[in-house]
Amino acid sequence: MGSHDYALVVGFSDYDPSHYGLDSLAGPANDVAAIRDWLEDRDGGNLPSANIVSFPVHSRLDASQYAVDDALLSVIEKAKTSSGTSARRFYFFFCGHGQTDSAGFREDNALCLPSWTKVKRHRALSSMEYAEYMRTRTDFQETWMFLDCCRTKAVKAAGFRPTLDSPALTNKTSNSFIAFATSAMSEAFEDTGAANPQGHFTKVLIQGLKGAAMNPQGLVTVESLKTYMNGELPSISRQKPRYLNDFTLPESQVVIVDLPTGAPQGTVNITLSAGITRPVHVQDTDFNPVRQIDAGQVPSQHRLQLPLGLYSLVSSDRPPTIANIRVSYDGETIDVTL
Repeated sequence: MGSHDYALVVGFSDYDPSHYGLDSLAGPANDVAAIRDWLEDRDGGNLPSANIVSFPVHSRLDASQYAVDDALLSVIEKAKTSSGTSARRFYFFFCGHGQTDSAGFREDNALCLPSWTKVKRHRALSSMEYAEYMRTRTDFQETWMFLDCCRTKAVKAAGFRPTLDSPALTNKTSNSFIAFATSAMSEAFEDTGAANPQGHFTKVLIQGLKGAAMNPQGLVTVESLKTYMNGELPSISRQKPRYLNDFTLPESQVVIVDLPTGAPQGTVNITLSAGITRPVHVQDTDFNPVRQIDAGQVPSQHRLQLPLGLYSLVSSDRPPTIANIRVSYDGETIDVTL
């Protein structure tokens, strides 16, 4: 399926601090690498390497809108010449600085180019204009945008439409999903204290796509990804993600990735007692999040399919309630009360 999917991954770290500009960032290079790894992973995006154009820019001299649009055009042309059939999915990832675009729709995100300053406030890309261009002027059936940047309004930023000029396609049906790192007028943050700094949004997003957001059917859907990110991201950073979705199907039926289910696994039946009021995180032995369970109405029961291994169930309550479990063999059923 990934052979008909394409991606443009943009990460800007070296910003111009002069003329009331922006400080440089530590995470975009690592964000771009993590995103590209997921896109190429057979259990992730499953895209051929040739279908991915990554644009990690360390020198602000190389990062004009024209350079971004040239990279975008190369993706569009690859899809036309390589697919043989209609291109299915276009992924756009952006990691860098951003502002709320005051010139247009409130949800629009001005994606700042490295040369952006308060004096050069037009040096930004409009998230909505780029999404609209991909939706109406290219052959892609789906557009997926993930934007790891702030949406503050320190100045009247203005994002620009693509410089590409293609006629609108008639009778085209296309869907799009946009995930913003934070809500309008709010900041997004990166983990600068980590050995390999990353944006909190990108880190949680990749964890979710790799399986932490998987539903009981082994699928990461729009619904399950939103549920996971809405619980996980605010718990590690002062930001709440925001989404725009125009798929006509229910969010539980819009599949982002179908994870492999052939590995040995067991069934874990979890009962949350009345004392559990906040989400419960299922962690592996490296403390990586595997699943999240929302308490909802308690007591409540939940069924998970987990690969063989050791896990911890950790509630978000203070103090946390913790239970350890081991899935030892294929088909094992474990009952646990938290």
